[in-house]
Amino acid sequence: MPRHQQPPFQIGSRWGHLTVKARVACGSFGTVYRASDDRLQMDVALKLPSTPLPDHQANVRLLQEARQLARVRHRGVVTLYGAATHARRAGLWMELLHGQTLERMLRADGPLLVIEVARIGCDLCAALGAIHAAGLVHGDIKPQNVICEDSGRVALIDFGSVYDVSRPARTPRRITGTPLYLAPELMTDGAASIASDIYSLGVLLFRLASGSYPVLGDTVEELAAAHRRRNVRCLKDLRPDVPRELCELIDRALCVDPRARYRSAGAMQRALGRLALGSPSSVHVVAGAA
Repeated sequence: MPRHQQPPFQIGSRWGHLTVKARVACGSFGTVYRASDDRLQMDVALKLPSTPLPDHQANVRLLQEARQLARVRHRGVVTLYGAATHARRAGLWMELLHGQTLERMLRADGPLLVIEVARIGCDLCAALGAIHAAGLVHGDIKPQNVICEDSGRVALIDFGSVYDVSRPARTPRRITGTPLYLAPELMTDGAASIASDIYSLGVLLFRLASGSYPVLGDTVEELAAAHRRRNVRCLKDLRPDVPRELCELIDRALCVDPRARYRSAGAMQRALGRLALGSPSSVHVVAGAA
């Protein structure tokens, strides 16, 4: 946020029964604050619209996010406590996670140990399985949306791009998400699906292992063109110490044809579990460099 621009909500202000204490993160549609909950007598994460003034569309979007998040109960998904509207500004509050994002870990320490890539992948597959079972597709799987707590727990956050695939869309859905993590079918006319979440998770694992991306481009158009040319980078070239089994697993998640990817998050989790617990060749690893 530019220095001359004030935060959307002032520190120390009240929003309902919550007192805003600090800004934690800011996105295009919402800003997350650490807030004190007078009723629960604990700190929580409060998400409010990023717009400086009450905005109807932003309010609708946040309340919809809260309804979708409320449908999922899983250790690997941040827990929602409640949602409301105060002074014409909608918001939702949830558990305050203590740790750092995968993105911050990557920037600080570089690519992860292969065994950690497999473990985190297993945890995220379990979380995705719960999301998909609720009839939802997350739609924005990326390191910025994954928190690794100090306890070792891995949790998905930010349901702002979620799709409800249990209900047929009456109008064409506007595709959201981060381009570098988008499945190639979403760049044309494909619909968000379990397969598109699997692809995004494959990109995330590729990034955790290598520090880079399988397909490069500065715009959606450039990325779509790279997919058409099958211009996909090889993980083994970027990180030679990665076991063949993990390279093949990630390659399958990144298949251009959605039907060739893992059919479910559970199937991908089982494959990752075999890798994490499996043969000496798959667990005898060292930290890699990009």
